[in-house]
Amino acid sequence: SGNKTPTASVNAGSRPHEHSDILLIAKTYINKRNKYQQTPLHFSAEIGDMEFVRIFLKAGATVDMKDNKNRTPLHLSVIKGQKEIVKILIIAGSTVDAR
Repeated sequence: SGNKTPTASVNAGSRPHEHSDILLIAKTYINKRNKYQQTPLHFSAEIGDMEFVRIFLKAGATVDMKDNKNRTPLHLSVIKGQKEIVKILIIAGSTVDAR
C-alpha cells in the first residue's frame, strides 16, 4: 500500500539499518508522503525512533516539511514528548517557530 513508511517495512527484518544499503533505501523514500502528507521523518520523530531520524536526516530529509495539519517533524516530536528527537531536529536546523 502507498501509505506505508519505510520505517515499518524496514523494521520487519533483522535490524537492516545496520547494513550499508539502508541509506539507499532511505534516499528512495526520503520525502515520500502518506495520506496525511507525512514523511518517514514525521513518523520516526513522532514515535521517537532516534536511529531512523538520524538515518533520514543523513539521507537528506527535508527537516521542516509540513503535513496536512501544518505540522513539522519537530511539532510531532514535541507533542509526543520525544525530547531527544527534539534536540536532534533542532541541531539539524529545524525551524523552532514554524507555523
